[in-house]
Amino acid sequence: MILTGAFIVGVASGALINFVIWTFRAHDRPQDVPESKDKAWFANDVPECTKCGTALKRRQTSGVIALVSGMHRCAKCGRPLFVPKLLIEVICGAVWLASVYILGATLSALTVAAYGTLLLGIAIADFRSWLIPHEFTWIGIILSLGLSLSRGITGLINAALGTLVGPAIFFVVAWLVAKLKRISVSEALGGGDYWLIAMIGGFVGWKMVPVAIVLSAVTGLVIFLPWVIRATLRHTESPKIPFGVFLALGGAATLLVGERLVSWYGHWALRQ
Repeated sequence: MILTGAFIVGVASGALINFVIWTFRAHDRPQDVPESKDKAWFANDVPECTKCGTALKRRQTSGVIALVSGMHRCAKCGRPLFVPKLLIEVICGAVWLASVYILGATLSALTVAAYGTLLLGIAIADFRSWLIPHEFTWIGIILSLGLSLSRGITGLINAALGTLVGPAIFFVVAWLVAKLKRISVSEALGGGDYWLIAMIGGFVGWKMVPVAIVLSAVTGLVIFLPWVIRATLRHTESPKIPFGVFLALGGAATLLVGERLVSWYGHWALRQ
């Protein structure tokens, strides 16, 4: 019964992140994002059919609700609307189910499930639209601080410092890149990445923030390098992928295996 409830809550959380993801318009390049949208606090676009651009009802941003209500196709072009949205909701349901199955009906399970859901929403939204919605990062920061209270004042301080350390590191990196390339700091690193690393730091703690950044960079290198090599050999333009996607993957890896990696590296370094 508890596992069924966890799956249902996960599907419902997937429907909520779908509402935000599909409200933003898709963009192929960061240059295509209007400045007004880049600085917007919340999603305020009308969801559209990805094929013909027809405005959709809000309920059509959810795969489950669209299917139940019989509005799973675009009224104009007939394109099925529910497939990617339903997949996201099922994945979120699986994340919540796995969290409760492994950790039990505990705050730890809630933390892992909520964190995973938010990171999934952020990765998809950034990949699709080159935007990291504040709806995800701000809620994530508040959740991370609230859930950290279960570990007492020490846990709250650890989480609070985590929300500050990451943005501070990113600002230094962005400032150095801006100086080298002679561009503005805002051009060197998007504002959404600061909020994302703050959210990640709130969940994993300030000591694990550098680990999350390193894992994000390694993940990006592993995924992106083959495409760059292929584009170089074919003399074509290499594809562009938002950094927020890799940061979300690195943040997830940090929560799952970060402490074990640090422990392994510590033992390895002592033997050298």
